[in-house]
Amino acid sequence: MENGFLNQVAKLFCQEEGRMIKDICFVFPNRRSSLFFQKYIGLYSEKPVFSPVLYTINDLFSNLSGLKLVDKIESLYILYTHYIRLSGSSESFDEFVFWGDVLLNDFDDVDKYMADAKMLFSNVKDIKDLDSGYEFLSAGQVSAIRQFWGNFLPYDSDNKKKKIFKETWDILYNLYVDFKADLTSKGVAYEGMIYRYVAETVQSCEDSDSRKVLFSKLKKYSRIVFVGQNALNKCEKVLLGAIRDFFDGDFYWDYYGNMVTDPTNKSSLFMSENVDIFPSKYKINACSINDRQTFELISVPSAVGQTKKVAELLKNLPEESTAVILPDENLLFPLLNSIPDTDDQDVSHGIRNINVTMGYSLSGSNVATFMNLIEALQKNKRMRCEKLNFYHRDVIALLDHPFFLGTYKSSGQLLKNKIKKENVIFPDDKYLKCESNDGKCSERGELFNLIFKGIFDVDDIPDYQINILQYIQGSIVPVEKEFIYHYYKAINRLRNLHIPMKAETYYRLLSQIVNVISIPFKGEPLSGLQIMGPLETRALDFENIVILSMNEGVFPSKSVSSSFIPYNLRKGFDLPNYEFQDSISAYHFYRSIYRAKRVIMICDSRTEGIQSGEVSRYVKQLKYHYCVPIKESITTFALKTADASKSIMVEKSCEIIQQMEELFFNGKGVFSASSINDYLDCPLRFYYKNVLKIKDEEEVVEEVESGLFGTIFHGVMEDIYRKYIGYIVSKAELEHEIKGVDNIEKLVEHRFQSDGNISEITGKNLITKQLIIKFVLRTLETDMGMAPFTYKGSEVAINMTFPINEGNHIVKLFGKIDRIDIISENILRLVDYKTGSVNKKGSFKKVEEIFNIENDLRPYISLQLLFYVILAQSDVNLSVYDNISSCIYPLREIFKETPIENIYNEEEISLFKSLLKNTIEEIFNPEIPFIARGGEKKCEYCNLKQLCNK
Repeated sequence: MENGFLNQVAKLFCQEEGRMIKDICFVFPNRRSSLFFQKYIGLYSEKPVFSPVLYTINDLFSNLSGLKLVDKIESLYILYTHYIRLSGSSESFDEFVFWGDVLLNDFDDVDKYMADAKMLFSNVKDIKDLDSGYEFLSAGQVSAIRQFWGNFLPYDSDNKKKKIFKETWDILYNLYVDFKADLTSKGVAYEGMIYRYVAETVQSCEDSDSRKVLFSKLKKYSRIVFVGQNALNKCEKVLLGAIRDFFDGDFYWDYYGNMVTDPTNKSSLFMSENVDIFPSKYKINACSINDRQTFELISVPSAVGQTKKVAELLKNLPEESTAVILPDENLLFPLLNSIPDTDDQDVSHGIRNINVTMGYSLSGSNVATFMNLIEALQKNKRMRCEKLNFYHRDVIALLDHPFFLGTYKSSGQLLKNKIKKENVIFPDDKYLKCESNDGKCSERGELFNLIFKGIFDVDDIPDYQINILQYIQGSIVPVEKEFIYHYYKAINRLRNLHIPMKAETYYRLLSQIVNVISIPFKGEPLSGLQIMGPLETRALDFENIVILSMNEGVFPSKSVSSSFIPYNLRKGFDLPNYEFQDSISAYHFYRSIYRAKRVIMICDSRTEGIQSGEVSRYVKQLKYHYCVPIKESITTFALKTADASKSIMVEKSCEIIQQMEELFFNGKGVFSASSINDYLDCPLRFYYKNVLKIKDEEEVVEEVESGLFGTIFHGVMEDIYRKYIGYIVSKAELEHEIKGVDNIEKLVEHRFQSDGNISEITGKNLITKQLIIKFVLRTLETDMGMAPFTYKGSEVAINMTFPINEGNHIVKLFGKIDRIDIISENILRLVDYKTGSVNKKGSFKKVEEIFNIENDLRPYISLQLLFYVILAQSDVNLSVYDNISSCIYPLREIFKETPIENIYNEEEISLFKSLLKNTIEEIFNPEIPFIARGGEKKCEYCNLKQLCNK
């Protein structure tokens, strides 16, 4: 950008210094700004020149100190050893990790802002202690400190929170001193230590050796120029002051425009002081373009939807002069997936080059997700009966991962289907691995054997992970190999620290390392569309700025860093607090939009859950405080749903009729009571389920659902009555069964295993088990009221032939009757257990009601009962009885209602057969299509509703 801040500084120095610019050291806030600056020097140099030395502010401090930056995890462990020694605590390293990280950040702030640690961490026993020793602080700072200790004192030993705070506070100074001394002895330091060492060396007496060495490093430059710095800490101010006074230091601040310099705007909180204390040698033109600026605010009711809007906007924005700013880094990948490529034939405008300053996070790669799944697999493993078992969800997640699908798609899917079909909740390692007798890997491959093994010692985890990584790198694309390399380095980095810890801590620390590793994108960093976070915008200018997530709480962020140092003490000792963070955020926003010709702000307008939909305060400040005209618009998305007025149907083509005839006339297809009910409720559902044979995807059932609940109950009742087949069951025998609760419990547990493959009954299943036992006992008590009766059998399956179309075709009817008894007067009783809701849908006044599709309360249970009656009549062994009755046991109401027996007369049975025949003939009628006829209630629980877009 021609009028950009870095552009002007580069142009100015090329004009004033010429070829001597090579002897100057330029210091920038980040590497990105130094690269752009170097580019501009090349543009404005009339003759070829050597590049000057370009440092970031962090690089300058590190170079001057000569200290090595300590590893973050290593510093945590060193801090932990001193904490245990000083506190006498038995706290494990695992427990210390989180708040140890908080202490490291606090110590870093203490050093960067050169606070007096002894005074800060002093134990104030009396408020009078504040009257002496704090003379170096201002009255306002002392007042803030006095306010904190005034609220804390007198100390109450019964207050647990105060007690914990005081016990830790009492050792913080010694912990701070001993920790730093230990790091120094090892020749390493954390960033704050490096900063403080340089600042204190600068402040030391002129003839000190350390100051002479440090100053000698600065003397080799003709001048040191600081460009685009903003929020300076105390150490930076000390160094900049020394360079100003002793080395002809020069300073250029991006502090222009009525918004950034407005005293009422937090963006000017620290910059106005910087400009006064550290002046510039040359004057830079402010280059105001406020009269040509345009501002837009676009509301989108979706987080990811914002990225789709950006893709649309980029069609009309030149990529070379455009930057997209992401305050919410979680939108990076949705954005990258939304931006059209020039190779995409479906778009007229694509983006040739994209430069992502934020980099590609290792934690978002397939390698990291794969290793996270393996971590979960090991965390949830268990030993049962001397067998190593893994949790089915962890296993299936791994089998569905791209790394498995790419190499073992077939064998992996077969194993997954087997786990689901057999309902194996905790498959053991031998079930998952498949080894031949000679020990060689079978069709499932070596990867199965490498992964599905038990790791019980934390020292074995690194080798376990590395072996897996080494194996998969042979079958993945090159870009994934780069991620494996960095993940491998992270594992070695943690292993080489030799820190004793639990497995949970190992995984947590590895995750921390992985989360901060960013793999940079390849490409030209100075060209194309720039995508960056707010911090990366420092000193950079673009003609077009698109800022996403312009919501309060996101930009500026509402998150506050954890700290052990209370707010008032931070304020008293001039340490950074949330007000300081707010001012930094405000400066980045107003500075970034100052020279932009077009500013497009996009916010998420949703107001659901914790999402308030409130627009950022910066938008309101622009609109109401600075009276900036903002063009506001709302982007909505049209959602296509099924038209309720239109029925979805399938015409019965010749192919479909032929398919049905082959299935039901000549094949294994049968009509059951449930399939007929399906057709009456929704013909299309009948077509999907009974013609196309579409089934629900099998899932492993951990908790007993309604279907399995009924299966277990039916099975237990069958087990109890099995020994009575052909015999009369008396009240005394039923009373004996009821007293044998222990036996009933064993039968229930057996059915959990045999029907549900649930060997360990825990959690909600314990409640379900007791509920089934209660239902069984109550059913037996109900049977006592109907005893004596002769038990004929349970789960009796009956097939019968059924002529249709005037006898030209024969179909098969099939049903399985829950229980059959013989009661007085040679009556056959068909018992039907109903574990679900009955809702009075088992009775009718006229048989026609059963087939009335217009009635939402159609008595579908009566259809099942009459269906069983005609099945029983067709059976040679059952048709000899004088009458057949049906009896529903509604288990949900069985504690308050007695089952009702129904005996249907021949006229009702004959009419039922006729209507049933008409219904089946209609199914084969080519003139009547399969139509979606379900209503709101019928469709709500239909597993096939997605096929109808319901």
